[in-house]
Formats: sequence, C-alpha cells, structure tokens
Amino acid sequence: MTFKFKLFGYFLAGVAVVVWAATFVATKYLLADFSALEIQYFRFLLAYVVLWGIYPRVDKIAKGDEWLFFFLGMTGAAFYQMLENCALYYSTASNVSIIVAAAPVMTAILGRFWLKMKLRPSFWPGLVLALIGIVLVSTRGNFNLHLHPLGDFLACLCMLSWGFYSIVMDKLNAKGYNQFFQIRRSFFWALVMLLPLFLLSPVDGLHGLFGLSFDFSRFLQLKFLLPLTFLGVLASAISFTAWNKASQIIGTVKCAVGIYLCPVITMLLAWAMLGETPCLMSVLGTIMILVGVFITSL
Repeated sequence: MTFKFKLFGYFLAGVAVVVWAATFVATKYLLADFSALEIQYFRFLLAYVVLWGIYPRVDKIAKGDEWLFFFLGMTGAAFYQMLENCALYYSTASNVSIIVAAAPVMTAILGRFWLKMKLRPSFWPGLVLALIGIVLVSTRGNFNLHLHPLGDFLACLCMLSWGFYSIVMDKLNAKGYNQFFQIRRSFFWALVMLLPLFLLSPVDGLHGLFGLSFDFSRFLQLKFLLPLTFLGVLASAISFTAWNKASQIIGTVKCAVGIYLCPVITMLLAWAMLGETPCLMSVLGTIMILVGVFITSL
C-alpha cells in the first residue's frame, strides 16, 4: 500500500469524523419540531435514495452475505442511533459520551479475538490515553458522576452495537462489494427494521424520542430542509461510505479510534460558533486524545 493511498484513507476517516461531530448541532436543532425517531428515519431514507442516484446498480450478493448486510444495517444505522438517543434521554450526556467512547476498545477486542487482527504493542497505551482524554473533555474536570442504570445500560448496548458494526463491516469489505452498494443495502435493512417502530409511534405530533406528525409542510421549510439534507446526504450517505472505505484502507480498528476526535471537533465548533470557551481540563483532554490517536496509528 502506497503512502498516498494510506493518507487518502486517513483523509476519508477525517471527513467522516468532522461531519459526524457536527451532527449534534443539526439534530438538536431539529428536535424542536421533529421526534428523534422521525429524524433518524427520514435521515436514512434520504441517504438511501441518494445512494441509488450515486450508484444505480445492484451487485450480486453471494449466498449467506445478505445476513451480513442485515447485521450491518441493524448495528450501525438502526440500533446505534436509536440506542444513543434513548440513552441520552434517560442518562446524562457525560455518562453516555464516556460509555460510548469505549466503542473503539470494544472494536479492538472483537477484532483481536474474532478476526485475529494483529495490533502493535503501542496501540493499547495510545487507546487508554485517548480514552482518559475523552473523560476529561466529557466531564470538563467535574468527576461528580451519578449512575443512571437504564440510560447507562442503553449506552453500553450502543457501544457494543458500534463494535459489532465495525467487525461486520470488515467482513463485508473483504468480499469486494462496491462501497456505495454496501452502505445502501445496510440502510435498506435499517429502514425495514425501524418501520414497525415508526408506524407504531403516537400520531399526535409528540416530540422527544418517539412520535409521528403528518405535518409534511415542515419538509418544505428551508430551516428544516437544510439540516435534514445535511444529516441524510453528508452525515449518512457520504460519511458512512467514506468511513467504510477508510476502514478498508487503514484497518477497521485503527479507523475506529478516529471516533475519539469527534468530541474534540464538537468542542472546537462550539467555541467557534457558540462562543463556548473550553476549560483547562478540556484542553488537556484534547491534547491527550490527539497524542493517543497518534500513538495508535504508529
């Protein structure tokens, strides 16, 4: 593998991380007029349509591989997003962010024992250092955390879901399917799995986690259309595909560690756009994350 090609892989992972870090702002804005389930469903529905436009072909699926596409959609698109939303509803943002941050650790463990991946000795110290940095950024130095059993348990399931998503993605990458087709097929199964929950939601315009409103005029309003388009096109169709390709180039486990950069970018965006000045602990945590991610990539 040439240096330029490997650098391209890091670039794709970086694009995905930057976009995903900005999804919090878009989602938080939309929650004033949409339920979390509505946002999730329409986001992946739009992505599914866009991916058909980008790659209007159907690859031949080998016998038994449909289950891999099913699990890819279930773990990465359906379960991960919904579990995270539910966890944030029942627990604190600090608890959830710290627990979910362990996803790269779970990916590394699964990759080591399930896929027999070989990791350099420097990988684990870098991973631990980055994880400590995540704790500092998430808590801003305030370690007065309280357990919220249901929410924290859902956050653990969310963390496990992303770990399994990464491993299933690695298995599919080895089979040579087109990246756009691979993500599109996984989104199809995610939409199928979310449809019953979507249809059973209360039709009363309830906002929060669940709820369904037939006020379709919302989609014609530019203030809602722009963030929904961002979530569907950039954060889902493009970023999931870019992350998939990056994992294929630089390795699933190393790519997974890049998720640690999300809170750093979110913090910088909040500083630049909202005027939220980072505290000393957040700055220290950011340095630890950057150094830890660098060490894992050696």
